[in-house]
Amino acid sequence: MSRQVIAKAATGHARPPHQHQQHSKKKWSAVSKAGRSAPPGLGLPYDGKGIIYRNLKYVDDQPDLSMDQKLTVEKLQKQNFVEITSTPLTKQSVVFTDRVPQYPMLNHGLDKVMKNYGLHPMKDERGEYLFPRFLAKCPQPSEVNHAAFPRFITSSKDKILHSIALKLRAKFKGSTSSVSGIMSHCYFLLSRHKNVRSSHVASFKAQPMHFTPAAVKPVSFFLRHNEGTYSIDRDAGSKPSENVVLMDMGRILEHLLTTPYDEFKNRFLLHDGPVDTTPAPSADACYNYLLVDDSLLLRSQLDCWHPDVGIVDIKTRATYAIRMHVAEWKQHTYYKLDKLTGAERSFEREFYDMTRAAFLKYIFQCRIGSMAGVFVAYHNTEEMFGFEFLSLKEMEYAVFQSQALADLTFDVSCKMLSQICEHVTSRFPSESLRLILQTQTNYQHSEMTIFVERLPSTQQVILTDSSSPLTQQTQENLRKQVFESVNPIHKYVVKIETAIGDKVIAGQLHLRDHHDARVFLKIEEDITTPKAKMMDEYMRMVRDSSLHVMPDEDTKKSQGPP
Repeated sequence: MSRQVIAKAATGHARPPHQHQQHSKKKWSAVSKAGRSAPPGLGLPYDGKGIIYRNLKYVDDQPDLSMDQKLTVEKLQKQNFVEITSTPLTKQSVVFTDRVPQYPMLNHGLDKVMKNYGLHPMKDERGEYLFPRFLAKCPQPSEVNHAAFPRFITSSKDKILHSIALKLRAKFKGSTSSVSGIMSHCYFLLSRHKNVRSSHVASFKAQPMHFTPAAVKPVSFFLRHNEGTYSIDRDAGSKPSENVVLMDMGRILEHLLTTPYDEFKNRFLLHDGPVDTTPAPSADACYNYLLVDDSLLLRSQLDCWHPDVGIVDIKTRATYAIRMHVAEWKQHTYYKLDKLTGAERSFEREFYDMTRAAFLKYIFQCRIGSMAGVFVAYHNTEEMFGFEFLSLKEMEYAVFQSQALADLTFDVSCKMLSQICEHVTSRFPSESLRLILQTQTNYQHSEMTIFVERLPSTQQVILTDSSSPLTQQTQENLRKQVFESVNPIHKYVVKIETAIGDKVIAGQLHLRDHHDARVFLKIEEDITTPKAKMMDEYMRMVRDSSLHVMPDEDTKKSQGPP
């Protein structure tokens, strides 16, 4: 590995220019007309400029901040809280000096989606195709040569990432997929589960605007020690994933959208004759590396580049019915998107669900990869319904409602991640660890609970990733590690308080752009909870993570239905 690496210092958040916001200022204040539907098209005139189906006018509808009448910054410091915003977060974009990355680009006329903000349906009001007809039919997993796709590389197996970390003396390294869930819980702790914005989706103003149960469930990950560095690897668990079809469709459609069709057909689709099982060219040239505070190196895969916008992440979004019944997905392909707005079968419904379930992770991924936003392809695993570019700015406003909170969230989440890893690895130096964490929050009180399992070097640590199927033996070995291991378990509690000046905020963090917030952090090991109770709490969190088949679930299965 002879590649030279340099780190270019960057102050503030490096973000590609949002030229897409300049195409039509009118669109940013447009309000969609609700409920029109006329299959097979949307029944609306399409002039190639994108259809706006939600309110893009930025309205400050947050309540005012509530201040704690008793707690002060001086009292926080006496309670061993440490201010983590006293120094700005340093971010360095790491680049190779020996070659220019060859980024994938959108094909098949999808360029106009990037140039014209709004929804671009697959068909117009007459049912005529607006894009090449082959895009309307999703290639099925059974029709694809999966061996031809590049395999996902976990952080601990990425030799280039490890080499860069050693060169830059970064103690911790991870990928967007392994850290975005952890950083989401850092935000839940910071904001005390502040709701997302509702005023932009008219059909859902009376519906819940809190994060979905799947978004807030516990997150489990490994810290894998190697040569003085620690890899942050996502714990995929021992339970076979029900989302395999969605992950398969993500890989398939991502390559379909960025590859000339003849090349895609010859390279990735099964056909008569010998099958080429040579993996596609390595995607290592299409990674962005971000060094945070000189200690945390984060890798982001770059899906797509557009000359007017910059780097863009590709997201393939299955319909509501498919996501809610993913184990029986074939029975729900009848559900199609044929309306702009409304509670069901609409693009507005998909946007509402993404706001509560996906945008927070998308935001972290875009920030880490210096991306301008996400390119969304809407489908039901059989049929494609349309495409849309969502800017980072719009997603951040939907989740945070202010740029100040968006910036603070990324900075604090990066620092929290780094300090949590530093705290536990200093306590257990040169050891590999398994952590599981969750943020418990109500209006007045918020804390994150972390359980740390020490993994002795003599014990084989089994890691899985979502791209690899689990054998029955691997599932059993993973379960034994979780349920039968005698490895020591330690509990930590993380607390955060936010202040404006010397006054501490009470309740949810409704931050506005003129606020200058100070954030205070405390990490403590719980040495008072009895071991038996601690194990009960640990097993409850493992159950809530849905990563493993619990022992009592096996018992129920063996007994059969009542």
